[in-house]
Amino acid sequence: MAIWSGETTGQRIERLREGCGLTQFELGERVDLSEHVIYRIEKDRVRIENSRDMLERLAVVLVSTILNQRNVV
Repeated sequence: MAIWSGETTGQRIERLREGCGLTQFELGERVDLSEHVIYRIEKDRVRIENSRDMLERLAVVLVSTILNQRNVV
C-alpha cells in the first residue's frame, strides 16, 4: 500500500472523489467499476498500485473533473 503525505492510495482517491462532488456510484460508472469496488479501493481492501489500467482510469476521471470544475479545460 503506497502512502503519500500520510494518506494511503485509497484515502487519496476518496478525498479527490469527494472533492469532485462524486459519489462512489458516479465514479464507478465513469471508470467502469462497481460502487462496491470503489468502496473497497478507498478502504484499501483492493490493491490498485500494481494495476496501471485501473489507476489510469481513476486518474483521468478525477483530474478531468477537477479541471472542468475550475474551467481550465
